Amino acid sequence: MPAAFDVEEFEAELGKRDPNDRYAGARVYFDVIAVENEAKTEEAGRVQYDNVEHFIVQWPGQEKQFIRAKDWHRKRYAAEYKAFKQGLEIPESGLPLQEWGMIPASTAKEFKLIGIHTVEQLADLSEGGEVYRKLGPAQSYVTKAKDFVKRTEKEGKYTALQAQNRKLTAEVGALREQIQMLSQRIEAEQGAKAYGSAA
Repeated sequence: MPAAFDVEEFEAELGKRDPNDRYAGARVYFDVIAVENEAKTEEAGRVQYDNVEHFIVQWPGQEKQFIRAKDWHRKRYAAEYKAFKQGLEIPESGLPLQEWGMIPASTAKEFKLIGIHTVEQLADLSEGGEVYRKLGPAQSYVTKAKDFVKRTEKEGKYTALQAQNRKLTAEVGALREQIQMLSQRIEAEQGAKAYGSAA
């Protein structure tokens, strides 16, 4: 008779491996889930729950997977864990669909329901895959997303330089203002000293 499959042991073993690419392309975040505590339930004579931190994984178009959070989850996904502890929104990597401007808000919400939150996640869908086939008329957005990502990757370096240039221009403008204010202050102080010594 085969030995029973031990999920905890399996998770512990996987946790020893390098998890860098384990959840690539998935949305990951932390949450507290109420889990029934059988010992407390039996003792109290009514259902008792414990709040347990969970690591939640959702690949685009798939159901969420709830995994009891382990230390390696918290370390590997430190930004997501920090956001969770501070009660902040989950940081997304990529351009949120609702900010893209190439998709109606209602369609963006529909994509969000199936775990597709960013243009990059939409572009990563395989055109022959099950999720893609389920999209029906919305499949055209996958092609638009792929084109958008390719174009922005090419333009990315140029756009980054433009942003850096705008930032530096603003900083130079602020420094010029400070220099002008300091010059006026120095002139005023020198004028006051000159007036004081003449009197």
